[in-house]
Formats: sequence, structure tokens, C-alpha cells
Amino acid sequence: MMRTKRRYIIVECLPDLAYIKDFDRELAGGMLSVIGQIRFHKSNPRVIQVMDGTHFILKVDLEGYEDSVLSLTMLKRLAGKECAFYTLRSSGTLKALRAYFGEFGIDTVRKRE
Repeated sequence: MMRTKRRYIIVECLPDLAYIKDFDRELAGGMLSVIGQIRFHKSNPRVIQVMDGTHFILKVDLEGYEDSVLSLTMLKRLAGKECAFYTLRSSGTLKALRAYFGEFGIDTVRKRE
């Protein structure tokens, strides 16, 4: 049995994430509406860590990585408000992404696993 390869993506959301009550569910619904059910399940996106008010780490399967980035780019409304998502960096490991984010001197606020 082969292990599923994953990608971790640091994403910036403008405006602040604080206005979204259930961010995980809203993001999943938005991505699902943009790329469709089959591509959504192929990418299997999950928010695993919210770094601060505007940055979060998204975990996706390598097979659906491009679909995930595409859906984030095309997603313009979330929870009834306009927003913009910017993919800052991606990596195969969380350690590399956290080191990149740590260069800005911002600590982790909340973890989701």
C-alpha cells in the first residue's frame, strides 16, 4: 500500500479571517463550488493551522495540488463577503513552511490537526 503524498501551502487571505465564523466549512464549500466535487475530493484540502489573522496552512494531496491552487485563485467570496486568497509558498513538509513563516517573526496562534 502506497502512502499518499501531500503538499502544504501557506495562503494569505485578505481581509482578515476573524469575520468568518466557521472558516474550515466556508472554505471547503467555496472550493467545492469552484472546482467541483470530483476534483475537490481528489485534492482533499484541509486547514491544519491558522498562523495569524490573515495566514493559514492548507494541506492537500499531491494529486490535486494544482486544482487546490486554482480554486483558491478563483474564489472571490467567502461567507457573503469579498475576499482574495494568495498562495505564498508550498512545500512537502510543514517544517519548511513554518521556518519560512518564522522569518517574519510571527508565532503560531492556533493549531488544527
